[in-house]
Amino acid sequence: GRSNEFTTLYVLETIGKLQELGVEVKGDGRIRNLLEKALEYSDNAIERRYGKLLEQSKKNQLDLDKDQLNRIDAYYLFVRSMYREIEINAGAREANVYYLNQAEKYWLNKRIYIQGMLAKTLKNRGNAEVARNILRSLLERSIFNEELGRYWKQNNGYHWSEFPIETQAMLIDAFHSIHQDE
Repeated sequence: GRSNEFTTLYVLETIGKLQELGVEVKGDGRIRNLLEKALEYSDNAIERRYGKLLEQSKKNQLDLDKDQLNRIDAYYLFVRSMYREIEINAGAREANVYYLNQAEKYWLNKRIYIQGMLAKTLKNRGNAEVARNILRSLLERSIFNEELGRYWKQNNGYHWSEFPIETQAMLIDAFHSIHQDE
């Protein structure tokens, strides 16, 4: 079938999570080749989206200083942060810097699933301070119940970042990866 950025990122995320868990992903170099091609595809996609933003900005159709970080951009940053050892192509590097700055600046405007993802991303990219601030904010907005445990109230939807179980799992993962010793 046709290529799909979300599916590519999902496969990359799954392999990245396996590697985070210490699972050795074998394949006689085939997996590494697959990863490099998938990351190149994803890098090119973020570069294209960023290029469109730049074009719109030049035509005064949007302000680059305002929140331009969407779900797929945040997901790309999250997945890409799992593969720091594989170089980002030159064109995507500028887009990465822009969207990481957007993440640091506008994380509070995002759904809590995306906030958890951005916390993990920023921690992986060396900005543990903002990652901890995101988690502190999430903790302040959580509800704790003796029977139900800790959870977050949100309006659930039909999009991948709005599902309650996925959101809870992402936030558990974010808290665990950033506060491993606590």
